[in-house]
Amino acid sequence: MPVFDNILQAIGRTPLVRLHKLVGPRDAAVYAKCEFMNPGGAVKDRMALYILDKAEREGRIKPGATIVENTSGNTGMGVALWAAVKGYRCVFTMPDKMSSEKVNALKAFGAEVVVTPTNVAAEDPRSYYETAKRIHRETPGSFMLNQYHNPDNIEAHYRLTGPELEDDLRKAGLTLDAFVAGLGTGGTMSGAGKYLKEKFPQAKNVGADPDGSVYLDYFKTGKLVQPHVSTSRASWRRGGWRARRACSREDRPVRPCTSPSSWPRRWARARPSWSSCPTAARATSPSSIRTSG
Repeated sequence: MPVFDNILQAIGRTPLVRLHKLVGPRDAAVYAKCEFMNPGGAVKDRMALYILDKAEREGRIKPGATIVENTSGNTGMGVALWAAVKGYRCVFTMPDKMSSEKVNALKAFGAEVVVTPTNVAAEDPRSYYETAKRIHRETPGSFMLNQYHNPDNIEAHYRLTGPELEDDLRKAGLTLDAFVAGLGTGGTMSGAGKYLKEKFPQAKNVGADPDGSVYLDYFKTGKLVQPHVSTSRASWRRGGWRARRACSREDRPVRPCTSPSSWPRRWARARPSWSSCPTAARATSPSSIRTSG
């Protein structure tokens, strides 16, 4: 095992593991990229490391700076790790649907967390997007990652995640049939998906996102709709956030995820048997390719 000078050097090089229990013996080989094994517990560590290192090199993050970002938790963990190692202050905004465990985890790394209402429009000044922008404007010398609109988010996965996946596949003698990833900001799919499509032109990119996503309506109708928080009981049963009102979850118990129907969004799947990890690759080796008649 390699020896690292700091925890940031341990980001990436996560294992690619074949799934046997979730895939039938007659199905194609399915491999999961275990991004939960990054130090911060998610693929977002890669994006945070890339954006912040680049900003620091270019002088956009100066000594004594404050890093600001809106996060649902995963990006925040990657940013908080980086800030703790580098010695920067960081402030996060989070919607109140997130668990107290996520808030406390960020605070454990020295971050400040501002909790905002969930069920408001993105452009509402109370939303976690707009609150982060306001804090950034009001904090001299601050830097905001702006993950939803920063092209470096896509570039991070094009330069890091995509090449790593290709290297994993080539070394194992595999070819890629489909790349499956949760959508979220779109960074992983836009960056790694673009890279893998260039290297494996026959492969398909498959994105997964929860009920209420603008991607679903755009895919079905070709029209963009207003993002919204789903309020249907069906979406709760399918694993949507179990919050009927915008309020703090401090005083409500968190029910354990005990079945696939209650798995959270970060374990997004294009179909139930494909993946139990944030990012999955559906691949076949030359000896296991099946043809349909």
